[in-house]
Amino acid sequence: MISENYLSLDVLRDAFDKCTALPPPKTQIAKKITYAGIYMVKAPWKLTNLVVVSLEKIGDGARATPNFVLRQKQEKWNKRVEPSNLATGVAFGTKLMVEHLVSAITGVVLEPVRGAKKGGLKGGALGFGKGILGLVCKPVAGTIDFVTHTTRGLGNTPMTVYIGINSLIRKRRIRRRNFKRNVKYPAIRPYIPT
Repeated sequence: MISENYLSLDVLRDAFDKCTALPPPKTQIAKKITYAGIYMVKAPWKLTNLVVVSLEKIGDGARATPNFVLRQKQEKWNKRVEPSNLATGVAFGTKLMVEHLVSAITGVVLEPVRGAKKGGLKGGALGFGKGILGLVCKPVAGTIDFVTHTTRGLGNTPMTVYIGINSLIRKRRIRRRNFKRNVKYPAIRPYIPT
């Protein structure tokens, strides 16, 4: 590796470049293990996100089915809320599920009345059909919303915890820095025995 003229600067530089070109085998193995660990963690979250988006689309379809089948105007629903942690995801999901259940039960009574007001007997029959379809589809949409919000909340929980811990650490550092600035230590006096 090093020739007879080992004092030459170029020879030493070449030898150094050859030695440092490749990381030691332990480092390569550690990097591969680290990358594998990162991908093993990321893959389920990406798959979960795909499942959640698919479930949201299925829920949107279930929510729109009664109006689509009867060729009526689509109802508007609220925008999705992005839960920051598991507890808010469960809370939002439960709220939506209960809203859909109540809407389905009241729709069985209200939809025929609304249809009868608009179209007489034929409108009442269409409203009854819409109410029955809503009784089936709306709880399904509510359950899907519950699952998707809970899953999104679960996925966002680590980031929320990370942000919370970092803000606590930052506050402690600031407090500690301010404490050190404000503390005045007494002057050191020599000890003189009496």
